[in-house]
Amino acid sequence: MNQKRAEVHQDLQSLEDTVMKELQRLNQLKESFLQTMEQGGDAGGSSAQRQRIVFLENNLEQLGRVHKQMVRDNADLRCELPKLEKRLRASAERARVLEASLREAKQSAARDRQRCQQEVERIKEAFHAKASLRRGGASAQIAKPVRAGHQNPSLSSHVRGGGRPALQAAQARPGGPRRP
Repeated sequence: MNQKRAEVHQDLQSLEDTVMKELQRLNQLKESFLQTMEQGGDAGGSSAQRQRIVFLENNLEQLGRVHKQMVRDNADLRCELPKLEKRLRASAERARVLEASLREAKQSAARDRQRCQQEVERIKEAFHAKASLRRGGASAQIAKPVRAGHQNPSLSSHVRGGGRPALQAAQARPGGPRRP
């Protein structure tokens, strides 16, 4: 920033010097023409010389106005420079803060993602464990298929007498067995 400011200052200074030299040269030319006209004895001079003098005076006035405008612009720029430098520093600081916040947010997101993946894995493992218990428990419950005329040892306490519990229950009821 200081380097750019120095460059701008040098450019303005060189431009100002150039304008000043041109102004001096034009003033010298004006003086030279005025002396030539006075020495020539002709008060008005020739029309070509008068036109040239008018042209040079107009150029001199125009250069003077441009020079004044450039000096004002230079002063304005010098006044604005500290404000712009302050804005630049504030923007740079804000960028640093935002970059730090972004890094922190990325790290937090990575940690959250890792925790989420671990939780999903834990849930999957628990689901698979329950599923295998259910599958393992169901297959353990069916030890052997029950066939007609064979007695299942797990049902032996409930079914007695070769598969006739209904007949025994009917005989124990008052009124006797019913026949279909």
